[in-house]
Amino acid sequence: MKRMLLLAGTLAAAAALSAQPAAAAVLVPSLMNLRAATAFDGTYTTAATGETVHISVSDQLVPDEAENQRWADFLGTVPHGPEVGKLALYIAPTAEVRQLCGREALACYYGAPERIVFPVEESTTPPPRTSILAHEYGHHIARNRSNDPWPGLNFGTKRWATYTHVCPGLRNGRLSLNRYELSPSETFAESYRVLVERRLGLEPTPWEIIEPSLEPDDAALSLLEQDVLDPWPGNTVIRLSGSRSRTVRIATPLDGRVTLTLRAPRGSVYELALPRQPAKRTRGQGAVRSSLTVCGLRQETATVRKVSGHGSFQLAVSRP
Repeated sequence: MKRMLLLAGTLAAAAALSAQPAAAAVLVPSLMNLRAATAFDGTYTTAATGETVHISVSDQLVPDEAENQRWADFLGTVPHGPEVGKLALYIAPTAEVRQLCGREALACYYGAPERIVFPVEESTTPPPRTSILAHEYGHHIARNRSNDPWPGLNFGTKRWATYTHVCPGLRNGRLSLNRYELSPSETFAESYRVLVERRLGLEPTPWEIIEPSLEPDDAALSLLEQDVLDPWPGNTVIRLSGSRSRTVRIATPLDGRVTLTLRAPRGSVYELALPRQPAKRTRGQGAVRSSLTVCGLRQETATVRKVSGHGSFQLAVSRP
C-alpha cells in the first residue's frame, strides 16, 4: 500500500490536465498550505556539476547542512539536464509528507511549483530514500521535456513514450491516466528510478508498484536516457514540390502531431487530403493546412491532387 501511494501528489499536480481530479480536490489545498515559515531555505552547489539545487526544510526540523548537501550532490549525479536548477526540494517529517502528499504516501511531486516533498526519515523497509527521490525526480524530468501535443508530465518523454506505445496503450485500455499501476506518468518515473539505480550502482528496488508487463527493457531505458540528456527538440519540417497529382508517404518515427501545409501557385487549384479527413482545396497562391495525430503508425499517407492550372505546388510537412 505504501508503494502504491508513492506519487499521490503527482497525480494531484496533473489535475489541470485531467489526470486525477478526484485526488486533486483533496491534495491541492494541502499544497497551498505548505508552510511559508521554514527552518531553512537556501541553495546548495552540487559537487559533480557545480549546479545549484534549491532545498528548504520544514520548521518542524532542525536544519542539517550535511544532509542537505548530500541530497544536492545526489541530484547532481543522476542523469539530468538544466531542469535541476528549477527544482525545489522540501524536506519534512513523514507525518507532514503524508499531510501534503496523501495518506501513507512516501513522497510526492507537484508540477506547477516544481517541488518535491521528501521525508527526512529513512524507512526500515524498501525503497530507500535514494530510490524514492529518483522516482520523484523522474516526474520533474518529464515535466521539463516536450512531448507535444501531449503533456510530458502525464505521458512521459517523446522517444520513450513512442517506444513503449503510450498513445496506443491509452486508446486500447492497456494504459490509463486514472490507474496508478497503469499510468504512463508513474511508469516513466519508475523507469527513470531503474535507470538511476543502474547508472549509480545502487541496490535495485523491485518493480512492484507498476504492472509487471510495463517494466522497461534495455531499449526503453536507453531511449529514456537519451530523452533526458538530449531532449527531443520538436518537429522537423520536410519540403516537397511538384506539378502533378501525387501520393506522399510520410515516415513517422515518433508519435505526435503531423501538419501538412499546401501552397498553390498563381492560376492553379490543388487539393490536399489526409486519411479519414475531408480534402481541402487551395487556389492561386493560397494555402491550406491539415493535421493528424500519429499514434503507433510509423508511416502516414497524404494525397496532393491537381485540380486545374499550371505550376508547381509547395508542400511543407512538419513531423515529430
